[in-house]
Amino acid sequence: MAASRPLPPAAAVRAALGPKRILQSEERTRAWLEAHAVQNRRAYALPDWSSRTYDIWEDASRGVQVLYFGGDRQPKQSLLAGRVPPTEVSVLYLHGGAFARRPTNAHLRFCGRLANALWAPLVMPLPGLAPGHHTFEATDLAESLYHDLVRRGRRVVLAGDGSGAGIALGLLCRLPEEGVPQPLKTVLVSPWLDLELNDPQVRAMEPLDVRLSAPGLRALAQAWAGDLDLADPYVSPLNYGDECLARLRNVTIACGGRDLMLPDARRLAARLDSLGVDHELLVDKDAGHSWPLGGGSASAGFRARLVRQVHEAERPRLGA
Repeated sequence: MAASRPLPPAAAVRAALGPKRILQSEERTRAWLEAHAVQNRRAYALPDWSSRTYDIWEDASRGVQVLYFGGDRQPKQSLLAGRVPPTEVSVLYLHGGAFARRPTNAHLRFCGRLANALWAPLVMPLPGLAPGHHTFEATDLAESLYHDLVRRGRRVVLAGDGSGAGIALGLLCRLPEEGVPQPLKTVLVSPWLDLELNDPQVRAMEPLDVRLSAPGLRALAQAWAGDLDLADPYVSPLNYGDECLARLRNVTIACGGRDLMLPDARRLAARLDSLGVDHELLVDKDAGHSWPLGGGSASAGFRARLVRQVHEAERPRLGA
């Protein structure tokens, strides 16, 4: 029997304790992050299966890796169906991972399927991660990609999950009032919008969420924020004023009923409701964190809903 390969230090810690137990302690989380630092400095390698399944490639011309799904090389399912994308839509997707983890296989599958279903190119930047990198690099990269898509005449669907959803909302709040359009649609999955996690309901959610815990998340947040206070709107976009949130449009917020980020999702939805912003809050009461990224009928139904909404938003351009 061949000897098994030893796990990298961070993976060994994670396997021994499990993500929830690590995050229940700031000390254990910092130890995990320190062990993970070497891995986070390495270039991300796409798994072999991904390019066989989806039309996906990477580019590093900006000095960081950016993944592309679809685009000039059309999604495989669309080609097989003999269809050409009748859309000017591009998706900018900001992946989650608590500022410290690369995209998972679930991210790749969700983005590949969404690009195929929309017949639209999807862009996923891979910014540097904590502890060696901080918020400004990731937000600057996301803003640069957004502006590039707009300059090329693309109508942007901005989407993200977890920490990436927080970066997405912050990006929207920093767009100037004039000259740069808001996205055609914004999709925030289990958004982490208040890095302090100081909503009283967070404590009530702790025993229900099987993956996340506030003490460790705060430690990761501090590593990511650097010298910024965790209450600074730049890293906690829920703290931006109403004048920012009032400019949003066509927002979908999705969260699980057993998700530590549900209080953030509800607070954002309540503020958008008070401001008259077109939005929806989708809560699967029995689901956990980032449930739309999972497999099965729930994820497929969520993607189908987004596709319908994006096509409906496109109808004025198409003359429908």
